[in-house]
Amino acid sequence: MKEKIGEVTLCLVPKKKPHKNGKFPLCLRIQWNNSNKYYSTHCEMDEKEWTKFQKAPDTDHPAMVTFRNYSEIIHRLIAASDFSFDNLKVITGKKNGGAIQELVEAYSEELRSQHKYSTGGLYRDLKTSLDEFFQKPYPTTRITGTICQNFLRWLSETKKNSSTTVAIKARNLNTILNKAVKTHLITSNPMSGIKKPTGERRDMTVSHSSLKKLIHADKKTLGDEYRWLCYWKAIYFGNGINVKDLLRLKPENVNVNSMEIIFVRSKTSESNKRKIHIPLIPELEQALEPLSGGKTYLLPDLDEYVPDSEEEYKRIHQTVKNINHHLRKITELLGIPEKITTYTGRHCFATLLQQQNVPIEYISSAMGHSSIKTTQNYLDGYTNEQRKANARLLNI
Repeated sequence: MKEKIGEVTLCLVPKKKPHKNGKFPLCLRIQWNNSNKYYSTHCEMDEKEWTKFQKAPDTDHPAMVTFRNYSEIIHRLIAASDFSFDNLKVITGKKNGGAIQELVEAYSEELRSQHKYSTGGLYRDLKTSLDEFFQKPYPTTRITGTICQNFLRWLSETKKNSSTTVAIKARNLNTILNKAVKTHLITSNPMSGIKKPTGERRDMTVSHSSLKKLIHADKKTLGDEYRWLCYWKAIYFGNGINVKDLLRLKPENVNVNSMEIIFVRSKTSESNKRKIHIPLIPELEQALEPLSGGKTYLLPDLDEYVPDSEEEYKRIHQTVKNINHHLRKITELLGIPEKITTYTGRHCFATLLQQQNVPIEYISSAMGHSSIKTTQNYLDGYTNEQRKANARLLNI
């Protein structure tokens, strides 16, 4: 029943004085720097039940669930060198009455400590909206389904947020409320009975003629803008690679024997480190050539930044904005009516190969799925020659 985490020990122990029913409250005792703090599990047992429980703990018992939740939180805080009883109170909703804004802010900081700056930023945006909606710290225990619906309606009708933005904030609020349930701050998620909004699917359709103009445009036609188009071409001819992975490619990712770029996606979980193979076809080489010249990386954009730092994240985010800004100029120069972005390159890669009857299993990762595990398994099943043959279809 004990787990040592550095200087922290978690114990499920009954207090000395029983309740009127003869049962003792079960608490978590957390030790840190010679200080003890007790946290209620909202459970109780008599001495006989406690003795039996110690010998054969029920892993599904609410007290054990609370024990595991606190243990996980403390592990994360210590790993980030950020443990304190105050921080623990914030994350578990015990500080400031368990205000919903406090929970959101704590989770945002937790994500940022894990170098998930983009997702952490989304939760910061959610907190800003909640602050504006409630005008003051609002206890999580007082949030109802009606309040949640009013908040989402306010985002849409008053703040004029897009349906996609509302859907993202609804999903993130739902996540926070689920966490509040797990830590026993609330008994149930008030959003559980609410139909979650869904964002509008962006129209990524690009005509054959527009795609052909993008693929065959050269420096003579575009001048200095050509270099920015090369980012888009690298994405398109590079298996729909996203900008972050493109900028993080290193010379060692290039296999000269198989003429492939082999890498692991940045967003891949530690338990699923499967490699992606990009055939280094001439069109991809031509796109990378004007962009190359880095010291640490193939491209120089991230050479001066510490990997996984917030500064690196901001640089990647700004690079995407810069590319999309120049792509707007390029579409004007080429007379292309569609909106072209970095993500359009990923989408075009997928849809064109699909139209060419390439198996959907091979190309589905470019469709922006939330999980790439299944897709990576499919990619691993194709040979180098099959990958090259499919890549050649991209040049129309």
